Amino acid sequence: MASALLLGSLMAGPAAAARPPLGTQGSVQSAVHQNQNGKRSPVRQATGELAVQLDPSSLQAVPISGGNRCQFTVNVVLHLTGTAVGAASGTTVAKIDAPCADALAMPPGTFSDTFKFTGGFEGTIDGFPSAARVTYAGVTRAGGAVSASLFLKDGPSMLACVQAQAGGQGTYSGLLLPGHHRAGR
Repeated sequence: MASALLLGSLMAGPAAAARPPLGTQGSVQSAVHQNQNGKRSPVRQATGELAVQLDPSSLQAVPISGGNRCQFTVNVVLHLTGTAVGAASGTTVAKIDAPCADALAMPPGTFSDTFKFTGGFEGTIDGFPSAARVTYAGVTRAGGAVSASLFLKDGPSMLACVQAQAGGQGTYSGLLLPGHHRAGR
């Protein structure tokens, strides 16, 4: 719930334009969040790196849009360092702007696509043992540049923007909303 409120406030239109941009002095440091015990907790900046590990043996390719596009489904592990440290195992579904024969013959990022990863995270968030549900979704441009959102929830929530290279590594930067840490699932 608090994550949805934060996202709503980040997209609040004209009022949001009056706020200083994220990353400037006072923007993240002065934000507060009501935690589960009713106490005010600071919302802090979340930063780190992300690496994608694909399991090629799990890849399924299905033609879509009359065969002009291809949908890949593949098992993936996201490795996170920084504010969140650990691994998220799950599945990515990508809709690639190329026929399956072409998409399968070329490395990730050759063609543009949209993708969504869903899975479970195990590790630490802000130094505390945590388990969280993860959504990582975005767009890959032809050539491999990835722009995406990373969202961890169930316990402390983290909402971050990701800049990465298709099938490889990238960085994330966003906000951490303190909450109840759940160790294990």
